[in-house]
Amino acid sequence: MSTGQTFQKSERLKSKKLIESLFQNGTKKNYFPLKVFVFPQSSNVPFPIKLLVSVPKRNMKRAVKRNRIKRLIRESWRLNKNHLYQRLNEQNLTGVVMLMYTGSEIPVKKDIDAKMPLLISFILGELQKKAQ
Repeated sequence: MSTGQTFQKSERLKSKKLIESLFQNGTKKNYFPLKVFVFPQSSNVPFPIKLLVSVPKRNMKRAVKRNRIKRLIRESWRLNKNHLYQRLNEQNLTGVVMLMYTGSEIPVKKDIDAKMPLLISFILGELQKKAQ
């Protein structure tokens, strides 16, 4: 596992089966303008969380704007994930997470950064609940 503040390709959620199970069986919560989906994963992976970031075309028509929002979310995740990873590694918990942007305008970085600790505490709580 990486010790720095990176977001590697192996941390990204790409499996269609895991994405389907995340939507069908995962827990979701709204933290406007973000919606978080969490589902525990029981396998040996190098990172405790696999992350998917989504910006629906319905809300944001231009690909340039969607990509900008995804970059903002990934950057905020990258800077805030270390605490979550430490706690999950201590408890041997793993999971898959999807962050979906539900707003209709490009957010300011400080707004995304303000929501990220709430999202991380929700993710940690849900994975701990499901592990019991």
